[in-house]
Amino acid sequence: MNILLVSSKYPPDYSGSGNRIHNTYKRLHDKFEVNFSVICSSTIHNFNKKFSFCDVDVYRISNKFIIKNSILLKIKLFVALISRLNFWIEFLYFGFYFVKIKKKINLLHVIGKNNVTSSAIIYAKLFKVPLIVELVNSTENPFYYQPLIFNLFYSKGFPKKSLIICISRQLEELCKKNNILNTWHRPNPVNEKLFNLELSDITKEELFDFKKNDIVILHLAKFIPRKNQVFLLEVMNLLPNNYKLVLAGPYEKEGLYKTRDRNNFIKLKEIEKKYNLENRVKFIPNFIDNPEIFMKCCDIFCLPSFDEGLATPVLESLACGKPVIASKLETAGYLMWIKEGVNGKLIPLNYEKWARGINDIKNISKKDLVTSSINILKVASTEVIDN
Repeated sequence: MNILLVSSKYPPDYSGSGNRIHNTYKRLHDKFEVNFSVICSSTIHNFNKKFSFCDVDVYRISNKFIIKNSILLKIKLFVALISRLNFWIEFLYFGFYFVKIKKKINLLHVIGKNNVTSSAIIYAKLFKVPLIVELVNSTENPFYYQPLIFNLFYSKGFPKKSLIICISRQLEELCKKNNILNTWHRPNPVNEKLFNLELSDITKEELFDFKKNDIVILHLAKFIPRKNQVFLLEVMNLLPNNYKLVLAGPYEKEGLYKTRDRNNFIKLKEIEKKYNLENRVKFIPNFIDNPEIFMKCCDIFCLPSFDEGLATPVLESLACGKPVIASKLETAGYLMWIKEGVNGKLIPLNYEKWARGINDIKNISKKDLVTSSINILKVASTEVIDN
């Protein structure tokens, strides 16, 4: 089988979904001899390029007009016209490449939502290629953009020969509300060889340079405003000095969002200084190669995001036997995995309530956390999901 994987982002550009789908298909190749190649887009680079990543053939399509004039950005009609122009440019680049390889492709797998992934769905309709669409972000609408001209000749939505993967129950329900019935609810896979109850060879004192009796809170995510690292610094100001915080993950230092993410990181450092938290907070603004070690060395995993499709690190932390505190959001895909008082807490975004919750979570029993790990790996391990 030859699969064309079409992802909104793909390594070495970082995104949680891009990194995960790369690891998934590498396993499928090794276990079941599934062959795959990749078309992706980027928010860092703005030029097309063919390259190889870990022996995988990748074609990056990213070719947009970027509006830098702040006055023009305020003109909604102009921005909308540029957006449509950018779609057609990347749509045509996708088509030129796809037509050359379509006879070799048995299946298209689309993950993420942008011009390139929308183009893939349209070409799947045009050439009647079987299609998998993986919904990974919470959204009000599960459908992808399709220009009006195609609506005249092809129905809106997904082709008949398609399967929609929903990584959360919320996304599955959204599909049903929109009369999309060919769905599969499937959580993101958790690598049971890495994320498990085995103790780490490294201690938290060695890894984080904190004291043995310190209570370490871990937030492992990309440094973007949506992940809300700012909130945790405000909460830290309300906790005793023996509570320490690790903020780890990459942030974009170039590309479309470099200014946003740089300003977000500067704000974090300013709050750290404001509350004199320099000795209680550890920043690691890099891609983390060994997240399982970080999770095994922490005491609590916290996720105060404004929005989440699933948040795979929640499942991975629970698989490591660590309690999780997360934002109480109706649309969050992790809701079904966190059991109140059993393996974690769901708390509204309120500083005082989070401080109390973090302080109280030590009352969760080790036995319950072990049971939670076992139950998650029964349904979400790579062995189960890959098969």
